[in-house]
Amino acid sequence: MEVKNFTLLLGVFLMLVGVYFNYLAFKNISVKVFIGLATKKEKEETILIQNGIYTVVRHPIYTGLISIYIGFFLIQPSLYNALNFGLILSYLPIGIYLEERKLIKYFGSSYIEYRKKVRRLFLL
Repeated sequence: MEVKNFTLLLGVFLMLVGVYFNYLAFKNISVKVFIGLATKKEKEETILIQNGIYTVVRHPIYTGLISIYIGFFLIQPSLYNALNFGLILSYLPIGIYLEERKLIKYFGSSYIEYRKKVRRLFLL
């Protein structure tokens, strides 16, 4: 198999893995709660999800996005796509930090204990 074909197949595979991670993540959470548009009642009904994909990784959506961006870059390598991926990687530590602060404030010790048991991202 040529390197170009292998790279293309690997890119498609990584993108599909990323989409699947996001599907599994959003299967158990409300998109409205995630993006901050939930009503007070919807927020109060929110529970800390610790099953499914959330037993493997605390931030499956971010993990999925990383996989999608790497896959896309392998399929369509360009300076623009490399910069775009670099911006995503630059934002993620900040986004994760802010999200985890919010989750600790909301769920308290339950989230702190969960955080001790489950990786932040798939490889980290």
